[in-house]
Amino acid sequence: MKLFSQGGEKRKYAYNQLSYFIFNPGMFSVCVLGKRGVGKKEAIIKVFEERQKETPKDNIAAMSKLVFINCGALEEGEDKIGGIFKDNENHVIVFNEVEKLSEVNQGHLFDALSTVDGKFGIDEKVTARVVFVSSADIEDLRDSSKGILL
Repeated sequence: MKLFSQGGEKRKYAYNQLSYFIFNPGMFSVCVLGKRGVGKKEAIIKVFEERQKETPKDNIAAMSKLVFINCGALEEGEDKIGGIFKDNENHVIVFNEVEKLSEVNQGHLFDALSTVDGKFGIDEKVTARVVFVSSADIEDLRDSSKGILL
């Protein structure tokens, strides 16, 4: 499989973990990190397509669509972030280039991710899976002055 031609066992392990996350309920999200061109988006799409084939059509918990959001082009506003969740119930929402999310939208996104019942959103809470993707270094994402990961 081309996806595993580089990276070996670590890549296979990461792929299996991503596969488990996308189709199992939980009150958490995942961050996929890697340098540009290593196949992060390709892996997410492949996992989703494979799991869609395996999931019975009558499974209510199944995620029905994969939605990519380009954080660098996202307009600011609570309604924009809230709308992403409202419009994508039972979908896997992938926030691509999360390091480019504005500080204002970071706050709104964290509000949307605050949950006690496994549902996400601002005004209207929905069931969804949330994946963050970044090619930034983990230390840069953790830098509190940049505000992405604390």
